[in-house]
Amino acid sequence: MTFCRTPLGENPALAGLKHLNRLEQVLARSEWRNPEIAEGLMQDGRGRIIGGTMSNLFLVRAGRLLTPRLDTCGIAGTARALVLRIAGLFGIEVVERDIARTDVLTADGLFLTNALIGVWPVRRLVGQDVGLTDMPSKLIAAVQRAARTPDGRSRG
Repeated sequence: MTFCRTPLGENPALAGLKHLNRLEQVLARSEWRNPEIAEGLMQDGRGRIIGGTMSNLFLVRAGRLLTPRLDTCGIAGTARALVLRIAGLFGIEVVERDIARTDVLTADGLFLTNALIGVWPVRRLVGQDVGLTDMPSKLIAAVQRAARTPDGRSRG
């Protein structure tokens, strides 16, 4: 995973909504050609990390989950909503707040969510290994199960 240079435009009226105008994400995705990089994190004009080009972001820190606020831009995805709901059932605190690049770089663990992929643990960020030891594996497994149909296909 990498950090993208292309910022997300802020529009509170569209924040959280999935819409067809994905030009910023397409431009951000075109910033790299390395097949080892599967996703890039995008920020808003103020430098706050919002999510990936095709995913939502969760950070693991001290047993809690942190995820970006989506009040001015970004998409509140269905897999993200599953994590928020199921984390509560497991008694895992989730904090929606501004996320800085340093928060991402110093997290105990990182994972992304996407309706088609489900939960996607991050193993490498800008060429450095990311720890997976503090990942909430029971939560991730429960979200993956909830995101699948009885025949094993994604609901996305």
